[in-house]
Amino acid sequence: MNSNIQVFDYNAHEVRTVEKDGEVWFVAKDVCDILEIGTEQIRRLDDDEKGLHKTQTLGGMQEMSIISEPGLYDLVLRSNKHEAKKFSRWVRHELLPQVLRTGSYSAYKSNLSLPDNALEGAEKILKLANIEGNQLVLALDKMYQSYTGKSVLLTTGIELEAPVKEQALTPSQIAEELGIGKGNAGGRLVNALLENAGYQRRVGKNCEPTELGKPYAKVLDTNKKHSNGVPITQVKWYTSILDIVKKLAQGLTNK
Repeated sequence: MNSNIQVFDYNAHEVRTVEKDGEVWFVAKDVCDILEIGTEQIRRLDDDEKGLHKTQTLGGMQEMSIISEPGLYDLVLRSNKHEAKKFSRWVRHELLPQVLRTGSYSAYKSNLSLPDNALEGAEKILKLANIEGNQLVLALDKMYQSYTGKSVLLTTGIELEAPVKEQALTPSQIAEELGIGKGNAGGRLVNALLENAGYQRRVGKNCEPTELGKPYAKVLDTNKKHSNGVPITQVKWYTSILDIVKKLAQGLTNK
């Protein structure tokens, strides 16, 4: 078997790579030494993330353990060393692009490196659109996969499901849904009920959810400002608040 070894330097550490089925694989010992983890961690990788490679040495033909790119990222996650993240970035932004430029390992010719700060920027935009939790993770992983052809979630065996997103209602819509008022009058009633029960508080001219109310609410920027320059925000409430408001309204009626 042709050894087909390419050697790269990472902070005075040797990183050997080989080609297997048109993809880049890494000599496991080199990776483990950099991450300061034991080679026994290799046994925990999936079968398609680890393998053996025969190479010719001065002492004759020898067999060495190798790991795939997904296997490397799995080991990175197992390392407690601060250097692990830097090493992963070096692989993605320097080693693999260099392999691409040399024309070797054809499978990587279609895998572009993720632009610097791309995920951070995407995360900020998605959060502004109120995409959070599992939905945010899935969206970022999909973006990463579109650039690299690899899913971090699939590589690490993590399974997530995007939760069903609840409808968010204004106080006026809640009042109308429960039949306790309409228009602005209904909205003022709901706001008063939630404020008196400790689910929200008034800060200046704006309302904002308290710690008690945050699980049921989301705050939207209206892109408008009060006369004093303070941004005007709007609180919407998920439908899970309906039963609470209904009981609050019933309590008001019974008084």
